[in-house]
Amino acid sequence: MEYPFKDKIVCTDYARRKIKYKDEFGNIVDDPEMIKISQKLFQAIEEKNTILINEYISELHNKYNISVMEPNNEMDEIESEHFYEKLNMITNELVKIKKQKREVSEIANGSKNNSYAEFVKDICCRVPPPRDVLKI
Repeated sequence: MEYPFKDKIVCTDYARRKIKYKDEFGNIVDDPEMIKISQKLFQAIEEKNTILINEYISELHNKYNISVMEPNNEMDEIESEHFYEKLNMITNELVKIKKQKREVSEIANGSKNNSYAEFVKDICCRVPPPRDVLKI
């Protein structure tokens, strides 16, 4: 997040997640909880995020299909255990990335979710205190 926000925003109240930044016209914008800037950022990444996640889902589906269609159906107990661990890992990864895809879309549409809260908290922890950047 250094590139889009470096030297461009300040957190004026960490506890309340109050952010100030300069817009493209040089006006100082108050953005409590980063609502405006978060929505713009997530709208900007939503399409590429969807493309990348869909590609990854396709890869995981292929791995799943390969695992299920393995020709050796006569597995011993250890092989069977390893096989099911592998399937569980693939399934868990699918659930995780589909959740991420949904949450990015929700934030882009103005909703607040856990990923949004973590994003705002992380940004507020990283930005310098007032007067260092915007000379507010």
